[in-house]
Amino acid sequence: MGDFLHRTTKQYLKSVSPQSLPEPIGNYIERPVVPDAPSKYWTITGDTVSLMSRAEQDAVDAAAEKARLDSAESEAITPMTEVLLSKLNALETRAGVRETTVTDLKAAVRDKL
Repeated sequence: MGDFLHRTTKQYLKSVSPQSLPEPIGNYIERPVVPDAPSKYWTITGDTVSLMSRAEQDAVDAAAEKARLDSAESEAITPMTEVLLSKLNALETRAGVRETTVTDLKAAVRDKL
């Protein structure tokens, strides 16, 4: 039994038999020494696990926050987009112009946010 760290996913498996690993043992670091910080801040080089610099950690946090905001924005835009699109397309149909697509409207709303 040993401890193993997946090189890509950073999944830490404790007290596991090498034969019961879900992937080939080459995908793992055996008995890793890991920093006392969340795994999202770890950098793996060969069999060494180190802590990212403060700037790298800030970049990871900024990317996670951007993804969270993008998701929240998408959830808010979708229902609003459907309502606005149906109203807009009713007007465009009466005017005899090309109807606006969901993609067009989402892009226009994002440009204004």
